[in-house]
Amino acid sequence: MKSKKKKSNTHIIPLIILLSGILVILLSVIFSSYFKSLITNTFNSITDKNWVYKGNDIYYCKDDVMATGWQKINNRFYFFNPDGTLEKQMKMIDVSEHQGYVDWNAVKQEGIQIAMLRCSYGWKDFPAQVDKTFEQNYKNAKAAGLKIGVYHYSYATNREEAVLEANYVKKALKGKEIDFEVAYDIEDDDIHEGMTSKQFNELVYAFCNEIENAGYIPMLYSNSNLINKLYDDNGEFDLWIADYNGNCNYNNDFLVWQYTDTGLISGIDGFTDFNIRYFKP
Repeated sequence: MKSKKKKSNTHIIPLIILLSGILVILLSVIFSSYFKSLITNTFNSITDKNWVYKGNDIYYCKDDVMATGWQKINNRFYFFNPDGTLEKQMKMIDVSEHQGYVDWNAVKQEGIQIAMLRCSYGWKDFPAQVDKTFEQNYKNAKAAGLKIGVYHYSYATNREEAVLEANYVKKALKGKEIDFEVAYDIEDDDIHEGMTSKQFNELVYAFCNEIENAGYIPMLYSNSNLINKLYDDNGEFDLWIADYNGNCNYNNDFLVWQYTDTGLISGIDGFTDFNIRYFKP
């Protein structure tokens, strides 16, 4: 019997080589995309693709450039260290005419980069109730390179008066560049301590909405007792809370904690308020 001639496999080998090459290319593309995705996800958060979360560190990377120093992002200032990490908290002071003359260059040398200046109080007599040192503090703090915000001390007893206070602030700030918030200081013992929650919140919303409509970022300042007792916190406005008992006794989010009113610093004679300002994306 004649044996059958075996078919040659030589034509299969080039096909295998071709398929292998295609597979290698596909795998290369897939893995390249995968690793690129890993890198992208490392440098992008879910909520904002420019914010970067790496462990406990936060960065801001836009157009492949890592942010350093002071940066204004979404209308807010943030400070990034030379390695690009977000500075999550900084010491801040707040001053008024009660501190007298302030040597802002000396303050800056102490490491302070942010100051909240009292701009005004009440609403009845413009410009008599603009803080006597506001113009000087604004000019000198800016010249020294500090970032500044302002606060207004309230005497308002109802919504209408709170709107008048907001209008007063807008006059006081005309022509000035404010870096941080415009805070509404509601803490007067004779006026605000005895208010109902409804009355207190009416003041907050009346003032803060007017300030926001004027293009500023509003903030509520008060002590932790009043905030806990009266404020209906829905997260709409930033909070600056005074609590001198070693920690801030407030369970919800707050942006600034004023932890003492007896701070001592070069450039200011006597006591001044010390605060910790937190930075959150």
